[in-house]
Amino acid sequence: MKCVHCQSENPEGSEFCRKCGKPITLEITCPQCGH
Repeated sequence: MKCVHCQSENPEGSEFCRKCGKPITLEITCPQCGH
């Protein structure tokens, strides 16, 4: 999953970005494809 603050990729289910440390906010996604 991509951080909306710094665009860094993070493992699925992460609560905080491992690059910038900010909370990862979930955007509304399609339940079938995840996009």
